[in-house]
Amino acid sequence: MTCEIAIMNMHAVALAADSATTVTQLIEGKWEKRYFKGANKIFQLSDYHPVGLMIFGTANLQKVPWEILVKDFRKQLDNKSFNNVSDYATAFFDFITGHDQLFPIHYQEKIFIEECLKAGYLIYAHLINDGRA
Repeated sequence: MTCEIAIMNMHAVALAADSATTVTQLIEGKWEKRYFKGANKIFQLSDYHPVGLMIFGTANLQKVPWEILVKDFRKQLDNKSFNNVSDYATAFFDFITGHDQLFPIHYQEKIFIEECLKAGYLIYAHLINDGRA
């Protein structure tokens, strides 16, 4: 479970997050959890302007670590700035959806199929454990 906090006033925002992470794996039909310390959950979106990003729930997007996405976006953004935070968010999402090198269409299709198969397996495993299948 991630704990994140943003403290704001009229002049600034301070972001904080814990560094613990949980990895859950299905081993021999049973879920096993492992805990790690030292995960980065806060990232700087710009090298020139004080804009940050916090993540939770997963350390990657379609098996590409958020850290790589943020660093690549920061490099592409260079010293460009926006008038408000929502414009940074829009630019970041546009960057991700248009990033053909990290997310080529054949890769997206492969990940989609893998996720569908995983979801089907999880449903099946749940039904087996409940004695319904």
